[in-house]
Amino acid sequence: MKKLIPFFLLLVSCVKLGINEYRQNIVYPFMYIKKHVDIQWWYQTGIVEAKKDTFFYQFTIFRSEKPIPGYVLHIALLDVKSDRHYFFHNVKLSSILQKRVGFIHDTLFFDKYNYISFNDDTVFVDAKLQGVGLHLISVSKKPPVFHGVDSFIIMGHPDVAREKSFYMSFTRLKDSGYVLLENDTLNVHGESWFDRQWGNFSEYGWDWFSLRFFDNTEMMLFGFPKKGYNEGTYIDFKGNAEHIKSFSYTVDSFYTGCKNKRRFGLGWKIHIKERSLHVTPVSFDQYNCWGKMDYWEGLCRIFEEDSLVGYAIVETIWSAHSNK
Repeated sequence: MKKLIPFFLLLVSCVKLGINEYRQNIVYPFMYIKKHVDIQWWYQTGIVEAKKDTFFYQFTIFRSEKPIPGYVLHIALLDVKSDRHYFFHNVKLSSILQKRVGFIHDTLFFDKYNYISFNDDTVFVDAKLQGVGLHLISVSKKPPVFHGVDSFIIMGHPDVAREKSFYMSFTRLKDSGYVLLENDTLNVHGESWFDRQWGNFSEYGWDWFSLRFFDNTEMMLFGFPKKGYNEGTYIDFKGNAEHIKSFSYTVDSFYTGCKNKRRFGLGWKIHIKERSLHVTPVSFDQYNCWGKMDYWEGLCRIFEEDSLVGYAIVETIWSAHSNK
């Protein structure tokens, strides 16, 4: 019954407005599938709290055209209290897609259990895979942020025209809902960050930082250590965005993860806008092992002058610091 409530409300809105007006006024156009691009994704991460526990979650649907057209689903969950990390993934190739894959009105379906819906400034996430699940209603407290120049950031290669990505975010979403874990349903509340990206870029060796400060400001930082290129965005407490053209950072230590014994740089000292930040993982075991694209995606703490000033989600692809 809980899952039907948000869709009932959306259906009522649809009937009142008419389907064409509904799509124009309630769903942002850039949420829909972008045609003729190699890769795109819909991504949400957050920190949610139950009565006796804290969870970090990740929900991502990718759509790729190369090498084989299809969709990929990633679900990750960190149970902070037990320091247990879960990561699941699934693939659906375009040649065998069922009808209920892709967008239907306001909802992007991976399958009937895993989908993400959009209604103006609200995002609905439903996920369930191998005993781990999410049901979240996330309401944005700030306007959408469009990163880079004219909504496009450079993906490590400023001299190559195709190495760019459209990039927008909701950087401060208020969550309510529940987490399903090993047959327990836990009511939760918290905050999330949503990303929408697409492009024809080929560079996948990055460190990505989503910094969420207690003073209601945020930073998005994209670093490409092998290319020597960095850029980002600062978002003030009102939601105003400022393009960050450069910053610097160093890695604390290197660790080996996943069965392929990948080399990951974890722990980061960031120097930006006359600030020195130290980002440290809550748990080091937050590896999302996915073959050639193994990556670490995890919940971190942000320290400034030894004071805890916020939390971060960091994504580092193994190839960012690999010697190969």
